[in-house]
Amino acid sequence: VDAGCETSEKLLMELQTAFIDPTEEVKPPPFALTVGRDQYNRSVIGTLGNFSLVIGKAKSRKTFFVSIALAAASSSRNVLSRFRGHLANEKNTVLLFDTEQADYHVHRVVKRVCRLMKVDTPSNFKAYGLRKYNPSERIELIKAAIKNEPKLGFVVIDGVRDLVTSINDEEQATAISHLFLKWTQEYQFHLMTVLHQN
Repeated sequence: VDAGCETSEKLLMELQTAFIDPTEEVKPPPFALTVGRDQYNRSVIGTLGNFSLVIGKAKSRKTFFVSIALAAASSSRNVLSRFRGHLANEKNTVLLFDTEQADYHVHRVVKRVCRLMKVDTPSNFKAYGLRKYNPSERIELIKAAIKNEPKLGFVVIDGVRDLVTSINDEEQATAISHLFLKWTQEYQFHLMTVLHQN
């Protein structure tokens, strides 16, 4: 048997699983987070199965925006009158991974999220400070958390640059992007990443 022929057949079979049929009706992905004043004037910030990027310089209020997003996603109600989470009960777990702040500052973010939600201890929101770990350990910890949350709907990685050892390494950047694409497709949650500009 020709090994090359077997490989080609396997690839063609796999390719069929990726085929996009123009006659098939494909529904839009469920919303994870929207912004707007009312139900008729809302813009989608994120959907399940996709990821987004928050980028900005120091002190540009990225962490405050992320706090709002986390509170809205966790509570599925309006936060600050404009932001609303849309996670269904079976997909309502929300995770925060902070890669660079000290525990005190991560704790302040968590307390802010709780205040915005008007809840002392949310049952579906968990935060982790990963500053003390190296990049590969951070990735493994995030991967383990994602795999073990069956109701996962929304994830924030604050400090995505800290998942690689070199910001100029194209191979590492591609590998991280691939993980984000794979995780969001496989587990159908929204991933919001935060990149701090220098």
